[in-house]
Amino acid sequence: MNAAPSFRLRALLERILPRGMAQLAGAGFASQVISLAAVPLVARQAGPDALGLLQGYLTVTTFAAVVACLRFEYALLQPAEEATAVRLVVLACLAAAATGVLTAAGLGVLAAVFDTPAWHALAHLRWTVGGVIAISGASLTFTQWMIRHGQFDGIARARWIQSFCSAGAQLTAAYAGWGGVGLVLGEAASRLVGALVLYAASGLARAPARSDLSAGALAHTLREYRRFPLVSGSSSLVNALGFSLPAFIIERYFGLAALGTYSVVERVAGLPTTLIGTPLSQTFAHRLRQALADSPRATTEALNGTLRLACWLGFPAFAALALAGPQLFAFAFGEGWHDAGRLARLLAVPYGIAYAVWPVMVTLTIVNRLRLQLLWDLTRTGAMLGVLALAAHGYLGFDAVFSAIVWLIAAFGVLHYRLCLKYCRP
Repeated sequence: MNAAPSFRLRALLERILPRGMAQLAGAGFASQVISLAAVPLVARQAGPDALGLLQGYLTVTTFAAVVACLRFEYALLQPAEEATAVRLVVLACLAAAATGVLTAAGLGVLAAVFDTPAWHALAHLRWTVGGVIAISGASLTFTQWMIRHGQFDGIARARWIQSFCSAGAQLTAAYAGWGGVGLVLGEAASRLVGALVLYAASGLARAPARSDLSAGALAHTLREYRRFPLVSGSSSLVNALGFSLPAFIIERYFGLAALGTYSVVERVAGLPTTLIGTPLSQTFAHRLRQALADSPRATTEALNGTLRLACWLGFPAFAALALAGPQLFAFAFGEGWHDAGRLARLLAVPYGIAYAVWPVMVTLTIVNRLRLQLLWDLTRTGAMLGVLALAAHGYLGFDAVFSAIVWLIAAFGVLHYRLCLKYCRP
């Protein structure tokens, strides 16, 4: 008798949530509880400059990691043959390792060009940064392999373990007084742990036995899927630049402390994306792959259903920011972060829009509309460069630049969603 309500609740959740969403959302919730507990303590102890350096490191590694695998990891969702998918995993990991080495070698040049404290600090940590990029690329590849096979439980487990390690390492660094460098090293160590957990759960250690991994076979697969590095890779590079430009703009023209403020607002406003949007995106990719084989109507419903679910699940968080952003920030981080809460309140609407469309952003890549994706990326990055030009000439202050960045991301997110609806056919 006591088990009946529990059974009915479980059945209801399974009808509402896509396959695997509950697992990923649960892990995301656990990881975000850990992060939420750690972020205020780290912010109070480390200060804006240390958080600014951490944000600079995250910006560079995220930018490079997006294109580290030359988009071969997204090609994993296409082939029906398991042997081809295994070769794509190998190509993706080789590309990630090469990208890490190239980035480490180029950081000294970038530090000389930009000549800011964050870039000089990252140049001293060049091999840590390069290693993290290679590890992140491998993690993305393992994750896509597991999405291909519906192994959402392994992704969930890796997510909360990595979050626990990251929070513990950053708290240790903050209270030990190791500054921004300590925060960076702690985050890097947690990435390695997460990658190892993903690899162990993926079953990839046994996969090469089922595939021909000779140089000739790899070269054939590379030629067959060359559109992904040539077109999708170029698109992703431009896309990553568009997402990374805000941090570069703010650190260059407003300083490391302003970047720290931007970092905290981004992390808080980005919680729904991490908690809900990312797992929803991963389950959507799996669902879309099945819908494409079904019917056009199923494909459209996958898009619209994902958007509706994202809106329902994310509304409470953005409503709270809009109603009480300054009070929430002051309570969590201290009175010194009241202005950051004010910015979060002003930008709750565009942040909410950007979050809602995020889960379906993989659509154009999956349905092979790579040139359209590239055009969208180029247009959005051009708009970001316009903001950079206005900041460089002193026409916009920090608040105005921050607002322009978030509203641009929201507007282009809506445009992307409309394109997905129109062209969601392979």
